[in-house]
Amino acid sequence: MPETRSRSTTNIITNEELDLMITEAVEAALQKTKEFFLKKIAEMQKVCDEQQLQIYELKEQVESNNDVNSNCKQDIRNLTISINNLEQYSRRSNIRIHGLAVKGNGECKEAVCAFIRSNLKNKDGSVLEVNERDIDAAHPLPSSPTSTSTSSTVMVKYHARAQRDRIVKSRRQLKKKPWSLNDDLTAKNAKLLKELNFSKDFSSAWSWGGNIFAIRKTGDKPHKFNIYDV
Repeated sequence: MPETRSRSTTNIITNEELDLMITEAVEAALQKTKEFFLKKIAEMQKVCDEQQLQIYELKEQVESNNDVNSNCKQDIRNLTISINNLEQYSRRSNIRIHGLAVKGNGECKEAVCAFIRSNLKNKDGSVLEVNERDIDAAHPLPSSPTSTSTSSTVMVKYHARAQRDRIVKSRRQLKKKPWSLNDDLTAKNAKLLKELNFSKDFSSAWSWGGNIFAIRKTGDKPHKFNIYDV
C-alpha cells in the first residue's frame, strides 16, 4: 500500500502540466511586467509632452521678449540720435578756433575779431570784416591738465548764423597754418568725426552745419553719417 500511494502522488502533476504551469506563470509575469513598463512609458511620454509644451511656450515668450528688447533698443537709438541732433542744433551759431592764444575772457572777442581779419578773406580777396558786436559770446575752453601749450581752443557764438557760416566757409585758408576753425560739435559728433578720419575705409571726413560727412575710398560721393553709422 505505501508504494501505491507514492506512485499515485508522483503522478498527480505530470511533466507536461508542470511545463504548462511554468509557461503560464512566466507569460503572466511577462504580461504584468510589460503592462507595468507600458504604463511607465506612457507616464514618461505624458511628462515629456508637457515639458515640450512648456519649452515651446517659453520659446515663444523669449522670442516675444527679444522683439520687445529689439524695439526698445531701436527706440533708445532713435531717442539718442534726436537728443544729439537737438544739442547740435543749439550750437548752430557757434564755432571753435583751435590754437588761438588769449589771456582771458575779457579779451576774447577782440582777439577773435583780430584773428579773423588777419587770416581770412572774402572771395574777392577783401578782408573778412567782423567786429565785436557780431559776437554774442566768446571764451577759451578748459585745456587738458597734461597740456603744455600756451594756445587754447576758443568757443565763439555769433548773433547771426549767416555771419558764422561766412567765416566757416573761409576756413580752408587756414590750411598749413597753426590754427584751425571748426563747427562746435557735440561730444558724440566729435567722436564720430574722429573715427571717420582715422578709418581706413574713408578718404576724407568733415563737418558742416553740425552734420558729419565722409567719402568712402570706394566711392566719390560724400555721405552724411549719424552717431550709429560707424
